[in-house]
Amino acid sequence: MSYQLKSFLLVFVFFPVITLFTADIIVFTIFHFYSIYDLTIVATVISLLSGFYLGKRHAKKSYYDIPDSFVPRYWMLLAPMVLILTYRILTTEEPSFYADRTAILFALCYVPLVLSFIANVPPEKKLANMRWRWSTCVFIAVLFASLFWQAKLDFDNTLLNDQYYAGATILDEVIVKRYWPWEERNRLTKLDTPASLLLSEDFPVIDGATSFVPVYSAVVNEIYQVDDKKDLQNYVTCSRTSEAYNRLIRNEVDMIFVFQPSDEQLAVAKEAGIELSLTPIAKEAFVFFVNRGNLVHNLSLEQIQDIYLKKITNWRQVGGADKRILPFQRPRNSGSQTAMLKDVMKDKELPPPLQAEYSALMGGMYRDIAIYRDEEEAIGYSFRFYAQVMVKYRNPYSSGSWPHDFPPDPDSEPVKLLSVNDIAPTEDNIRNGSYPFTQDVFVVTAGTSNPRVRELINWLLSPQGQELIEKVGYVGLR
Repeated sequence: MSYQLKSFLLVFVFFPVITLFTADIIVFTIFHFYSIYDLTIVATVISLLSGFYLGKRHAKKSYYDIPDSFVPRYWMLLAPMVLILTYRILTTEEPSFYADRTAILFALCYVPLVLSFIANVPPEKKLANMRWRWSTCVFIAVLFASLFWQAKLDFDNTLLNDQYYAGATILDEVIVKRYWPWEERNRLTKLDTPASLLLSEDFPVIDGATSFVPVYSAVVNEIYQVDDKKDLQNYVTCSRTSEAYNRLIRNEVDMIFVFQPSDEQLAVAKEAGIELSLTPIAKEAFVFFVNRGNLVHNLSLEQIQDIYLKKITNWRQVGGADKRILPFQRPRNSGSQTAMLKDVMKDKELPPPLQAEYSALMGGMYRDIAIYRDEEEAIGYSFRFYAQVMVKYRNPYSSGSWPHDFPPDPDSEPVKLLSVNDIAPTEDNIRNGSYPFTQDVFVVTAGTSNPRVRELINWLLSPQGQELIEKVGYVGLR
């Protein structure tokens, strides 16, 4: 087997596969851990330890085939680090937090492998040409320094691991399972009297945003008459805003509970020959929040725009501490990002977020603001109901057990909602429309043939439907 083939199998197959396979067994099988952080840490330790052995073994086993010049000798061993570093440079706009953290750590794990290989090459096989020796040292040093610098930036600009708050973990996302009507221990809001509309057939298939699961699950629980609640799994799901719109356009669902569609979603519907019908059923506030340690309590619309356009970069400029501002963003076509672009930025183009300023999940943004390394730096946005109701229960995992509920403590919330133009996002201000970023909650349809959809929408607009919506925690249309 040639040196090049041995090197390829080592760095692209054997080293990563065996390392991750071993770490996976240790984390999930032997010790029953459940965190991506655990897997990353264990894989890193295994990689660092095994790298010295594998580098030495590769030098010994390839003795007769080791090339006598730099490029054919080292390019394959250094290729994974070069590729990962290139990937990090090219994908800073919408990176994956976990994938990038794992990638940069794993790239660094190749360092002991390469160093061990260099140290164990027999003296007679050392590069004789001084130019190549210096070139080798400089190239490897620059590569390693770049990776370590990336790791430092990643460490300084992301989150502390295993943070606990008020006795409970703040998770990336609310556990939607607790709102499904077929779960025995659900948190669904119930009417005091039987619903005036009861369906026993032709059940509309419903999807929507995470924020609205408590609403449409409560509706289904009250109105859909089935012998076994588990049958409701066929009619209600949550695939979040972007995919919910896609499923509606593909005619996979009859109705979705969401905020306004983005321009891209409207374009996709138009291209598919689909006309979206939007019916407002409730009102909500699009809110900005910071860590409770932040001195700022109010921002103007212009200040918010300038913060996200990176014109205002320090909290001191808006009456806060002398700290940089880290403005978090969500993915395009998510409900909150659409509201941010249309209603706050007024379609002004946002600068691409840094890795540390990006949160794929709405609950992840809440967590990011709550436990960011320098807690006074970050600012994020969401919807009032989600921030004040759905994440009031922090859910710590114990080994294999169902998460416990911790009652909310209003005096110790990890984040605080900001007033905008000196107007707080209270229910009264949402109802009277004085809060600047008041949003409509929509039921969206796309020409469904289900005869019960219109009946269900009419019920949602009825006094009893509005009563249920308000009992859940949204502001009704009345």
